[in-house]
Amino acid sequence: MNLLRQLGKMLAGGGMSGTSGDRGLYYYVRCNRCGEVVQVRIDPMNDLSAADGEDGLFARKIIVGRRCYNRMEAEFSFDSNRKLRDSRVSGGTFVDKDAYLEDQQKAAVKSGN
Repeated sequence: MNLLRQLGKMLAGGGMSGTSGDRGLYYYVRCNRCGEVVQVRIDPMNDLSAADGEDGLFARKIIVGRRCYNRMEAEFSFDSNRKLRDSRVSGGTFVDKDAYLEDQQKAAVKSGN
């Protein structure tokens, strides 16, 4: 009976209890032009491609924030177990989640929310 309840919750959009369902990897990039911090999400099961001539996987993301239209390009290199090996970005710099949250808070105060 418990299995039927869980199945009903999943079909109704409630998901399984105790799991968020988000397997995304999150990275944060600060734009060199306007200073906005943009969140970048990589789904390790769908966004990674085989690296040419190398053992491992890679992802490339073109990032555009909301404050300006500066294009930032990030490249991520992963091993065969989908663990990050290396990352590079042009047009911006990598920052941590705290910098992203601080930027979001400043934007909310500025907009009056």
